[in-house]
Amino acid sequence: MKYNQSNGVINSPAIPSISIMFFAYNLVQTRPVMTDDMAVEYLEKLQHIQVSCDHEFYVELWMSALTGLAEECDKTSTGRVQHTLLWKSFVLVKLPSLIEKLELKKSNKFKNGNLLYSEENKYDCHECVINQLFGFKGLINACNQLVEDDIFQAADITVDILRVCLNRKLVRKEFVNRFLELEYEIDGGDTVGLTAGNILDDPSRQIIDHLVSTATTSFLHQESRVETIFKLMSEWSTKLEVAPLATLCRSLMDVPTLLDIIHLYRHPSEFISSLERLCNTWVSKADSKESLLHDYENFGTIFLFLISVIDRYEFHKNIKDVLHDDEGFCYKWLIQSGSTYDIDSLDQEKSIITRLVSTLSDASQEIPEDLIR
Repeated sequence: MKYNQSNGVINSPAIPSISIMFFAYNLVQTRPVMTDDMAVEYLEKLQHIQVSCDHEFYVELWMSALTGLAEECDKTSTGRVQHTLLWKSFVLVKLPSLIEKLELKKSNKFKNGNLLYSEENKYDCHECVINQLFGFKGLINACNQLVEDDIFQAADITVDILRVCLNRKLVRKEFVNRFLELEYEIDGGDTVGLTAGNILDDPSRQIIDHLVSTATTSFLHQESRVETIFKLMSEWSTKLEVAPLATLCRSLMDVPTLLDIIHLYRHPSEFISSLERLCNTWVSKADSKESLLHDYENFGTIFLFLISVIDRYEFHKNIKDVLHDDEGFCYKWLIQSGSTYDIDSLDQEKSIITRLVSTLSDASQEIPEDLIR
């Protein structure tokens, strides 16, 4: 209620319904297995049940997302646990994407029914929605609180919303320029060469780290960054290329929040399937002790990432539904370590692997007996 004021006046029609608030919070923080098609179908049915016009429905959706972000910004300012980056990704990437797909579905229904679909009406609707949203100064200001860390930078959430809506072709360029008072071109795609093909050609640590770090900051490109990460992981796993894959896994472990952001687009179990195959079949072809140790250090990093994903989403409690080869190394290791069903986390297992990777990184060290066992 404290955010839902337009120019100082509480506007009750703009207070999101419980159903829409539940949808937003569930999608962001519970993160069920829900494809975009399922989410769009749910929203379509929800709008039909509520008998809402497009304008009212979209205002409620945006209000739900922005309220979630504002609440997380408030938690951040008081030092409490927060999911600010996750909510910001939902506001600036996931929600505009769902709205774009919902509009496409509506336009296809109009065309299939030989009815006239007006792009002009679509633009008018979303521009009206944006105008109304920006009138809620308390909500907008709450979303603009600065977060002091290496990820967040000072930015006006209204500018970000205008840019993503322009790129999704939900509003017109002339409308955006009235707010920004500058010429802003629609972004045609990834302009810094962070495509899967380019990285496969040059899998340096610098470019992999840049890919991962910009996935949390470049909201216009976040979806493509996530898809690139999945393509790289699949390609390197299939070809058993442990060196670049270990670099990618190490970078992802350095930004654990990114795993939750990725979960907005793809289920984390999709990471596991390709990594499980590699961990079950990989054999080093090194011809020297130093190369062998380096290979196994990389393998250990990949296996640690796999275990970290299993632990983060508590897949170990239902491991048979996650790992597909019950005769493979991954499954047997988890079963033999006694780390299924009856424990809350895999901290002990991760600690063992971390020690092993650390030992392998220094060729002068002998591997302790307890690690060998």
